[in-house]
Amino acid sequence: MERTIDKLIVFAICLAGLALGGWGGTVPLSEGTAGAACVSTALVAVCAGALAEALPDRIRPAAPVLLCATALVSPCGAAFLPLACYDAMRELHRGGFGHAVAAAPGAALAASLALWSPSVAAAALTAASCAAGALLSARTNRLLARLDTLHRLRDDMTVRTWDLLDRNRDLEERLVRADGGGPGGAGDGSPADEEIPARPAGFSCLSDREFEVARLIAEGLDNREIAAAAYLSEGTVRNHISSILTKLQLKNRTQIAIAFWRG
Repeated sequence: MERTIDKLIVFAICLAGLALGGWGGTVPLSEGTAGAACVSTALVAVCAGALAEALPDRIRPAAPVLLCATALVSPCGAAFLPLACYDAMRELHRGGFGHAVAAAPGAALAASLALWSPSVAAAALTAASCAAGALLSARTNRLLARLDTLHRLRDDMTVRTWDLLDRNRDLEERLVRADGGGPGGAGDGSPADEEIPARPAGFSCLSDREFEVARLIAEGLDNREIAAAAYLSEGTVRNHISSILTKLQLKNRTQIAIAFWRG
């Protein structure tokens, strides 16, 4: 949601710069051929902005690169470089490749200045808009990183709490056995013993949390339902599933369910 609002703001800035004109000596929205070119460029910018949210992470940099290329094809494309700056700043965490993508809008702006010879006002406005888009993206990156950290801390505290509860239950069971097995204790055949689900032998290598996730998978729950039932984030659930598959040497969640019910 944060990125959607940011992109709407940046896109509005781009449209304002386009309406003011100054790139290539035209007022884009008031002339026929130039107006058609600018409308087409705006549509490309909308598609590129949407692709940046829909594409997988590994090919997401293609969206800002596409916008940078548009600026070299048409003078109207330079007005949308702030949007390219916003999306490019998201790639800084990739290291060398990310730095190259983040630098692409700056290089495209410099090339556009040489190609289209815009007015000083248009060039200054576009440069300022690019800086604003980059700063807005950096702010949102920090905000989302903090939220992700908080989610991870919440998940870690939940796991630790469950571990403490499991240890407490184990201690209570040992105390009951040490007292000779009273009512509801081990070995008296009471219903309380029957309510404790037995762990299949093949799942003994899993931690309690991993076994709980495996049990929910066997019951047919998807990741979101497991996350809600276990008070975990979907990312933590995916991590548990990956660990389960590795430990049990299985390929997918269907095999986890089959192995669970076979015992």
